[in-house]
Amino acid sequence: MVNTISHAGIDRKKMGNSIFRPLLLIGISVGVGLLASTLHADWNATVKEAWDTGKGVLDSTSAAGKKALDVTGDVATQAVTTAKGWISPEPNAEDRERFARVWETTLAKLDQALETNDQMQQAPESNMFGPDKVSIRNDFNAILDDLLSILEDPRITALMDDIRKNRQMIAQLEESILRDKEAQISAPTQHVIKTTKEGYEKNIKQSRNGIVSHRRSVQHQKEQLRLRLQEIGITVSPDQVDVLLVRVDSENILQMAAVFAILKQITQQLMVLTQESQESLQAARRYYGMHMVLLESVVHMQKKYIDQVENHFMAGISRITDETSQLTAETQRSLQSASQPQHRHSYEQNLEAQRLTLKTARVYLQDLNAQRQKVEQAMTRTLKDLGVAKNTYATVRISSQLMDLLQSSQQNFDAIMGLQVPDIIPFENLEMQKKYEEISTRLSEG
Repeated sequence: MVNTISHAGIDRKKMGNSIFRPLLLIGISVGVGLLASTLHADWNATVKEAWDTGKGVLDSTSAAGKKALDVTGDVATQAVTTAKGWISPEPNAEDRERFARVWETTLAKLDQALETNDQMQQAPESNMFGPDKVSIRNDFNAILDDLLSILEDPRITALMDDIRKNRQMIAQLEESILRDKEAQISAPTQHVIKTTKEGYEKNIKQSRNGIVSHRRSVQHQKEQLRLRLQEIGITVSPDQVDVLLVRVDSENILQMAAVFAILKQITQQLMVLTQESQESLQAARRYYGMHMVLLESVVHMQKKYIDQVENHFMAGISRITDETSQLTAETQRSLQSASQPQHRHSYEQNLEAQRLTLKTARVYLQDLNAQRQKVEQAMTRTLKDLGVAKNTYATVRISSQLMDLLQSSQQNFDAIMGLQVPDIIPFENLEMQKKYEEISTRLSEG
């Protein structure tokens, strides 16, 4: 910080400990709390208003500063109360327990990230024999990856894994039924060693019972997932859960929602810590720096999603479309030259399936592109907030400016999450859903 800022006869160095520290703490308390608020504000107007207010502090007199000091206690209490009221939904017992488990690790990662960020700001643009901004940025991104892994919701991950495993078991049992039916045709009626027709029938029945059991488990797990999403502020119907689960980016979307949910608890705790650190300006600056790192983590998460959608998922669908288009052309040529009715019928059925694949791929591509645009729009808003946070962290010395700039940036998480949740439209029919799922499987495998 600058030691002395003289304006209108005010010695800012002398006033720093008496006025600017408590006002800075109010700014952090308000700002960190409002990070979780649900608003769809006009951001340009908000930032302009914040700047105008901050500039007004520079032009204030010592009398105005003294008056600000007199009301510091009341404003701080009111700010914390208001911010607590805007944090929604309230974390349940499970979320509070989860938060308690990750808090210390998260705090350590935030400190590590903040230290690395400070090193990055001081490093040269390039350096042949030592660290530079690029290399330190890579280290910083690795820390953000660790942070996001810590913040992921283990219950969502476990439910997604269980659903995936049960569906794999269903597919294996269905294949087993087909094999048993094939073997049953030539199986003996009676034999001491070989499996008989009756034995294969028992195997088939057992596999069918297993399929029923696994499908029940999937239904239960999907409902648990729906309820968990509801707990973190994402309301979806059972049909919409079905749509989410066949999307190749479903885990990315759900974990982004989960990270936002726990970030709200972290910001609430930072708000409390800031209020309790009223004797330490350095601590207040540290907590604001943590807020900046949290915004960095949001941008990092959004960039990774956009990159994966563009360079993996959408590129994969384009390859599937090209392959299917070529196959469709070949099928049409074969159909034209086929003379036997059964051959023509087979080609016509194949052609119908290929056209469904192309139609589903187009819908899938539109869905992914729409979701990418949503996240890009959300990232644009986050980047504006991050720019303000970086600038303020680097030059923090005007308490009222800090307070208002924080207010303009803290409205991010719920608003951004609202932008990032996909439009979930139920499938036209079961065939479309199955084809959608087939494409997801191919994308996941390749």
